[in-house]
Amino acid sequence: MIQKEIKNQPKDKRKKRIYSRKLPKGWEKVFFDTLRECANVRHSADTAKISVPTVYKYKNSNKKIILDGVEISFLDAWENALDEAVQVLEMEARRRALRGVKKPIYQGGMLCGHEIKYSDTLLIFLLKAHKPHFYRERVDHTVQVDGKIVLNDFVKSFSDGEDNGNDCDDGSGR
Repeated sequence: MIQKEIKNQPKDKRKKRIYSRKLPKGWEKVFFDTLRECANVRHSADTAKISVPTVYKYKNSNKKIILDGVEISFLDAWENALDEAVQVLEMEARRRALRGVKKPIYQGGMLCGHEIKYSDTLLIFLLKAHKPHFYRERVDHTVQVDGKIVLNDFVKSFSDGEDNGNDCDDGSGR
């Protein structure tokens, strides 16, 4: 058995994670079901009782696994689970942006009503995600230079013309 202590806690308060060298039967299903719900690798690995390095070892090796009776690569299962988790987050962001969240109103320590708070920020992020060509931040990268520009060798190697030692010869003699 391998024991790991959780760091950043006093020694007497640390929980110990215990991982055996033999992986628990069915850990892949537990891992991916949890990853689909929370999109958090550490929590999913802990729930499946495996180490995070083991999960990444499987992801990087792209081993084939049987998940719900279907053979699938570990990487594809990983991406599918995260895609599903993100879709749930997008639906919740959309709901909060369009329908709002009911917030209590207190006066004098007593609940006197509720108001609906909408999230303009979430709405902006959704618009940027779905129509980036229209809603993205626009930055003008125009540069105006007076004087001689010296280019490094990497940029010079892409020049089409003959190398005359002055890559920025504009004919002004400067």
